[in-house]
Parts: sequence; structure tokens; C-alpha cells
Amino acid sequence: MNLLIYVFLISFVKCFESTCKYLHVSTDIDKSRDDIIKAGVPAKQWVLEADTFQLVNNSVQMDYLYVSMDNKIQLTQDMVQLEFDDHYFANSTLKIEHHQSNVYSLKIDYRCKQYGGRLIQYEVFFNIPQCGSAKIYWQKLCGSPLIKRHGLNVDALIKSYNQTVVKDGELVNKAYWDKDFDNFVFTVPGNLNYSIFYVYMNLTKNTDEESVLNKEETKDFFNAVDQSKSDTETTQEEFQVLEAILKLIPEVHISPPYVDADHTITKPIIRGDLFKGGIVTDEPSTLIVEYNCVENGNTTIELNIPLQYFQDITMVFQKQCVVTPQSSFSILSILFYLICFGVVGFMLFTFEVHTISLNDIRRMFTQRQKFNYKATEKDEDVESEFKIGRLVDNQESKYGSI
Repeated sequence: MNLLIYVFLISFVKCFESTCKYLHVSTDIDKSRDDIIKAGVPAKQWVLEADTFQLVNNSVQMDYLYVSMDNKIQLTQDMVQLEFDDHYFANSTLKIEHHQSNVYSLKIDYRCKQYGGRLIQYEVFFNIPQCGSAKIYWQKLCGSPLIKRHGLNVDALIKSYNQTVVKDGELVNKAYWDKDFDNFVFTVPGNLNYSIFYVYMNLTKNTDEESVLNKEETKDFFNAVDQSKSDTETTQEEFQVLEAILKLIPEVHISPPYVDADHTITKPIIRGDLFKGGIVTDEPSTLIVEYNCVENGNTTIELNIPLQYFQDITMVFQKQCVVTPQSSFSILSILFYLICFGVVGFMLFTFEVHTISLNDIRRMFTQRQKFNYKATEKDEDVESEFKIGRLVDNQESKYGSI
């Protein structure tokens, strides 16, 4: 009995010691630093025993993990290991991308080899020497089972001229924009703070042009789809019919686009006509990516345009960030100088007011001295002589000289 208690205590102590309390992991360092792992303990939705795994797809991104260390332990590549269960569909890697203070950004490159909607389970193992270890799990939908959207185009405004980067729902030059290629070479230079993309429909004129649905027919179709929704899965034949009809619609619905990057280098945001999603027609709609660089370095930018019923548009490129101290603190410097000038001006104004007030007081006091003498003995003698002389003068004037 005592032996069992001893073994239990030893196991409990070892289990407790294996938790690295200095380890924190997050998916978004701007919102939280420990939504995945807090003080070495993974959240319940990230463990192997979770009822439902976290699912990463085109709508839920997890290309970066942010690791915070509360002590002076330096995180190295051999302390983090990535495992996944299907090497035929993916060739995924993980590496430490950037280090700022005690925060490390870990970039996960999934590298899907084939499209087809394969669900792959991933695992990251943190093993911190003399601290402890932790494991997290999630699933990734590698590829997309949906077809490309015929007629959907995206132009990028690059150095004052437009370049078509997506035509008929497919990247024109994958070597420049496809995240599954290692040699994409398009880089936004450091002097550009934003990029503009134009999204529009341009259906190719062919023999099917007469079959393109008008607005009323499109509206009736979507109403019929909404009414026919049920819990039963759509058959392959029904899905093919749905795709065939969708191709005839001269517009496409998109969900709110999103952009992902290493937030220790840049914190990009999306603006423009489609920042909340919407309907894309033959009239170009703008999609503006503001980079908001916070530190020098290069980072991968992934822009995703989610489509309804069709394969999403994903563009990947590089952004060079150059942040100088002058540009970083120019606003603070201006505010500092304005405050200094304001304080100096206020002091000069106050000094001038006080100087005038002292002069006025001194002048008033001098004038008061001429008519109001203090009651000293010398002043009383002078005043008595003045009164006597005045009486004598009055007597002389009244009674004449004696």
C-alpha cells in the first residue's frame, strides 16, 4: 500500500514538474498571449482528448503561433516539433520566424500537395529544457473540394499600373502568388504602405452567353436554394447541377476578406469596398491592404477572399518593412515640441502679467505716499507747522497785519 502511494506521489510530482509555467502560446498576440497555452497548460479545445478539434480552413487561419516566455530561456528550433498524419497530401514545416523581446513568432507552412479537401491532424510539441513540455493538436483542411469561379478576376495596382493576378478564379502566375510554391518572388517594397486590389466579374463571351441568368432569375434561384435547405447532405448529382447553375450567375458573393502576417513585424488591416464582404459584379470593387509596419524585416502576407459555393482566392506575397526612428516617433516629437512651446509661452505671458501688476502696484503706492503720510513724529511736526501756517495766513487775510 505504501509502495503504491509512493509511486503515485512520484508520478504526480513528475507530471507537475513537466508543466512549464513560463510558457504561453497564442494565435493572435494582439488579442491574447495565452489562448492556446497558459502557464504551460493547453486549453481544453487544443488537447488530444478534446471533443472537437480546432479546425483550420480557408475561413479560420493559423499560419502563425506566438510563443511568450516569462523567464530568460531562449526558444530554439529544436525545442519545437511539428507532426502530422498524412505526408502524401502535405509537406508541412514549422520554423521560428522572428524574435522580439520575449515573444517568438512561429510560422507554419502547410504546403498542400494536392487539392481535394483532405483533413489532416497536426501536433506541435514544445519541450523546454529544465522547464517542461506541452502538446497541442488541431486539424487542417488541406486543399479545397470546390471548383474555381469562372469569370472572377482580381487586378493589383502595382507601381501605378494594373496587373491581373487572378483570372477566372485562378492565379495567373502561381510562382508569384501561390502559397504552395517556395519561390514566389513578388515583394512589396518598404516605401509602399498599402496595396490596392480590384475585384470584378468578367464572364467570357461564348455560346452560353444567352443562358446567363438575369437579376430576377438569380434572385429566384437563391430563394429556392434557401427554401430547399435541410439536414440531409447534398448528393453528387445535385451538387453538379448547383455548380452548373451558379456558373450562369453574373455575380459572386464573398465573405469578409482577411489578411494574415507576422504581427511582430506588421499589423495589416483591410479597407475598401469589400472589407465586410459583399456582392462582386462587373463593376470593380476595391480591396485595400494597409500594412502598418511596426519593426524592420520581411514577412509573408497572405490575403484570402472567401467565396460562397466556390474555391476561395488566396494570394501570398512578401512585404518589406522599414521603420526608422524618425518616422516612428515623428508624431510624438511634434506633440512634445508643441507642449514645450506652450509651456514656455504660458510662462512668458504669466511673467509679463506679473511684471505689469508689480509696476502698477508700485506706482499706486507712490501716488498714495504723496497724499497720505504715516503718523510718525516727524510727520506730525510737519503737519502741525502746515496747520499753524494756514491759520496765521487766514488771520492775516481776515484781520490784516499786526
